Amino acid sequence: MKDEMPMGAKTTEDALATALHGMVSSSPVADVLAQLMKDALSVLPADAAAVLVLDGEGRLELLSASSHRAEELELLQIQRADGPCVQVINDNHMLGATGAELVDRWGEVGAAIRDAGFQQVRAFPLRWHGQAIGGLNVLTREADSDVDTVLGQVFADLATLVVIHAGDVSVERVLARVHEAVTARAVIEQAKGVFVVQLDLEPEAAYDALLQRALGSGLGLSAVATQVVSEAYGR
Repeated sequence: MKDEMPMGAKTTEDALATALHGMVSSSPVADVLAQLMKDALSVLPADAAAVLVLDGEGRLELLSASSHRAEELELLQIQRADGPCVQVINDNHMLGATGAELVDRWGEVGAAIRDAGFQQVRAFPLRWHGQAIGGLNVLTREADSDVDTVLGQVFADLATLVVIHAGDVSVERVLARVHEAVTARAVIEQAKGVFVVQLDLEPEAAYDALLQRALGSGLGLSAVATQVVSEAYGR
């Protein structure tokens, strides 16, 4: 039986739970994103939201919109190769504009946003491994609307995860990733054991030392653990 997403998320916690449920269930990606856009309006708060993404050939495509008006504004950005969502993908960092600044920055597109009744826009990059693969536009009718930029980026990150992971990842691939995680964890345990012996530490202190080395080196914990084991055993 096909899983159904819980509807009507109103709080931040509900919105996160809804999106995560969609990713681990068999819900279509389009359905999960549509609900995510709806929830973004409640949580941020905002009056419209939409997501543009780059396809495999670098073309912009509309992935989801909270309303027909939002859809029209995103399609205009694609046609003109200009606008907040286009810019946020190119620049790969969050941006915002209010009132007359909309037209100053994006000309025809900014004017269309303003003429549609929106006075403020916030755009957030959809990042995967540091690269912008899309953008989330959040539009408000009030120029002084207090859109939480941290939560805005959270919604953009959730949209990224939905696109990348939802629905079509096979059980076999999931099991393979589990195996990779278990293998990485085993290396961390080996490195912890090395520190226990070499530095005469208790296991908990040895793990903390690993974390500190990872933090100081700018590398991940798995990479540092691999280094420690290699240095200890010459491999």
